[in-house]
Order: sequence, then structure tokens, then C-alpha cells
Amino acid sequence: MLKDKRTILRVFFLFSLLIGFHHSYQPVGAQVDEITWTQPFNLSNSPLTSTDPFLLADPAGVAHLFWAEKVGTAPGNQPDTLMYSQWDGKNWSQPIDLFFAPISDGNLVIGYPHAVLDEYGVIHLIWIAQPNYPNYTLFYSSAPASQAQFVHAWKPRIALADNATGTKYSIHLAVSAPNTIHVIYASGAQGIGRKEARGVAYLRSPDGGETWSVAQTLYLSPVMEWGASDTRLLYEPPNKLYASWTVWDETGNGRAIYFTRSLDQGITWEKATPLTQKKSEDEYERDWNSMAILEPGHLVAMYEGGFAAFRNVMYSMDSGKTWSEPVDVFPRLVGENGFVEFARDSNNTLHLFYAQRNRTISPARQNIPGSEETLWHSIWLGEAGWREPTIAGGYYAMINPKVVIVSGNQVVAAWYAPPDYEIIVMTGRIETAPPLPRKEWSDNLLLERTPPSSLVTLESSRLGTLQPTLTPTPAIVSTTVNKPTNPAVLMLFAISPVLVIVILSLLIRKFFSR
Repeated sequence: MLKDKRTILRVFFLFSLLIGFHHSYQPVGAQVDEITWTQPFNLSNSPLTSTDPFLLADPAGVAHLFWAEKVGTAPGNQPDTLMYSQWDGKNWSQPIDLFFAPISDGNLVIGYPHAVLDEYGVIHLIWIAQPNYPNYTLFYSSAPASQAQFVHAWKPRIALADNATGTKYSIHLAVSAPNTIHVIYASGAQGIGRKEARGVAYLRSPDGGETWSVAQTLYLSPVMEWGASDTRLLYEPPNKLYASWTVWDETGNGRAIYFTRSLDQGITWEKATPLTQKKSEDEYERDWNSMAILEPGHLVAMYEGGFAAFRNVMYSMDSGKTWSEPVDVFPRLVGENGFVEFARDSNNTLHLFYAQRNRTISPARQNIPGSEETLWHSIWLGEAGWREPTIAGGYYAMINPKVVIVSGNQVVAAWYAPPDYEIIVMTGRIETAPPLPRKEWSDNLLLERTPPSSLVTLESSRLGTLQPTLTPTPAIVSTTVNKPTNPAVLMLFAISPVLVIVILSLLIRKFFSR
């Protein structure tokens, strides 16, 4: 009898070990992500081209989404209309067209919308169009954030500059208190026979966009064939502005990333100097720089480049006066897929999102072209640096994704990708961060308007309730991550017949021994 009890104890001890192993199992090198994601879906659902999404977080619990889309019937596939939709925490609003390139513009092109939200709840929006081919014009408009879904809430567009180069992502803006708007853009005429070098210029409005300064030159290319792109602005209260941009050469690739700063809210600027540059012609490029504030005076700059499209990181402990040497921050990833995105949650944790692919394609996905390219997520751990990245949601091909955090713990992502060139959106929830109360904007900004019946000029087939649970996921490679099989499960299945036989034998033996 004593022997039977020992046998039973041993069996149940083995069974308990396997159960514990099953619950504690985690693949080697895997990192548990704190974000629960929904399925992505096609928001634009356009018949032609939709590109260049831009997301703006609103403390009212809303994510504002702008993008460029081909709507008109003119020849070509260039976007000609600036589109808008908003996420209210549950659903997306019906897309509406805010601005379009009129026939009088000549070349019907609209691109690269960017926006900021000021302390009064007003959205300030810039984009480029081409009324003076081959030159580009920088346009501006604004609207109360609470009324942004109404076309008539937006002020008529005004031209801020007519000498923009129109190169990729060559406009950017920032806002600082009190009510000051800062704009940076790549300047210089296009075409053959130019007499002026291309460069970077800065504009400033001290009164919320009512009046603007004369453009101030921050940089001029030393070679006529060179130019600037990928301009970025970052504001650190109370008075510091940081700016960076890519300088490209005859090849079209980034030769260097330049940096400058202002210590008096943009009134004066220091001389621009290279933050990083190619060390030899064998290297690929320097491009796609983004900046963030880790803590007061402590900056991070993350860009793409090196001998291939690697993510490199640099740090400054003195507000951009000096910088550390670059480090390949995520050594197993590669790919030129746009900027990185920084966002903070309600715990003040800094999150990082970016698109790249594995440098070595996994055997399970080697026959799926581009399937290793997806959105990755990391967080800043302080002295420990950046956490090992995890896949955000699944494998999805994408170009230059945009990500924001609203209400403290809701993550909103948007991107576009070939071959369909649609705006794809995805939302998630940070399980480790509590929600924040929604801010109510002042009533004096509300416009007593009702949207006219002709506001939405899209085809009726594109309208309807836009809910992630009702809208099909686009077929862009995959929607789930292939997870490795837990070996504890296999072991439990393997020994289950033995356990049954042992237990039955002991019960029968006990019965007949009476």
C-alpha cells in the first residue's frame, strides 16, 4: 500500500512539473509585449492611390489622421486631395476631403501633410502642392480640433512659401507656448538652370498662424546638385528648438544628417553642423532621422544608414551641444521603411515604433516575398537602453508607419504599402498603462455649424460605419504571428495515455486487494 501511494505521488509530481512548465514556457529570446492589438483594416478603400498618412494625438481622446489621395480624374496617379478621418477610441469617422489641388494649380499634386495641436485646442496643418510647376508651394490651414471633422471649420489655405523643393517628407512643424508655430522646410527651386543652391528654411508665427515671419535660411547646400529632405523639428520647453534634416547628393541618397538648435524659440539659430555623415563611398547612406527628449536636456536621435539600412542611435546629454558616437541599436533588423515614431503613455514610458525586416529571413517565411517586413515595438529602459523589439500585431508590409498614443494607453498606427497603396490603420491597448481622463477643449473654440449634405464627396460605396470588427482585414501577407509550439503541450499529450493506464491499474489493484 505504501508503494502504491509513492507511485501515485510520483505520477502527480511529474504531472505538476509539466503543468508548471507549460505556464512558464516562453521561447528563447522572445519578449512579452504589453500591447494588445486589433486586426488592421483598410480605412481609405480608395480606387486609386492613398499615401503619406500623418497621425496627431489629441488629449481629448481622439487621433486625427491626414493623408494624400488621388480622387480627381486628371491623368496620372499622383495624389491630388488632402483627406481626413478621426479615431474616437472606438470607431473611425467617415473620410472626408479637406483640400484639393484645383485645376488652376496646373500640376494637380498634394503631399506630405503634417499637423500639430496648440495649447488652445487648434490644429495647425501644412502640406505641399505644385501650383507653380516645377516649384512646390508650402500651404497652411487651421481648425479647432473639436470641429476638425467638418470641412467648413478649416480656414482657407494660405501659401507660406513658394520655393519648396517638394522632396520626400521635406516639411515639418512644431508648436510652443504661447501660441507660437514653427515650420521648417527644404527650400530651393527645381529644374535645370537654377541659380540658387537648395537648402533649408525656417518660418515662425507668434500668433497662432495669423501672421508669419520672413523665411530664415538655416542651411545652403555646398553643391548645386545637392538638396535637403526629411526635415524634423523638436520643441523642448521652455525655449529650445532642435532641427535636423538629410542632405542628399547626386545619387539621391542621404550623404549626411545635419543638426542645429535655437535657444530662444526660433528667433536665432546656431550654425548647422553634421550630426552624422558617410565615412566612405562604400557606405549606403544617412537618412530618416527622428529625435525625442528622454529627459530634460537628454536627447536621442535615431536614423537609418551605414553599410546597409541599419538603425543607428546617438545621444546628447547637453541639449544637443555634443553627441555620442552612433550605435547599431537593433542588430538583427534592416530596411529603409521610414522614420521611427516616439510616443509616451500615461506612465511616462517612452515607446518606440518602426518598420523593418529581419536581416536573416526565417525558414518558415522565406517563400513569402517581403513577409519579414513589419512594425516593431520597443521601450526606453533608461540606463539599460532600448528593450529588445517585439512584433506589433503581425507581419504586414508597410512604408513609413505613423504611431501615436491617445488617452494614455490607446495606440493608433497608420501606414500605406504597395501594391494597392491604401491607408491601413490598426489600434491597440497598453495593458500596463491606465487610461487618462479626456480633456475638454474651451467652448469659445467651438463653431456652431452643422455639416452640409455635400461634405463627403466620396463614392457612396466607400461610406458606412467604419468599425474594425466589421471591416475586413486587408490581404497584405499575414495577420498573425506564427508562434512556436510549446514543448510542454507535446509532452502532456505524449504521456497522457501512460498516466491513464497507471491510474487505472492502481485503482483495479486496490479494488481486488480488498
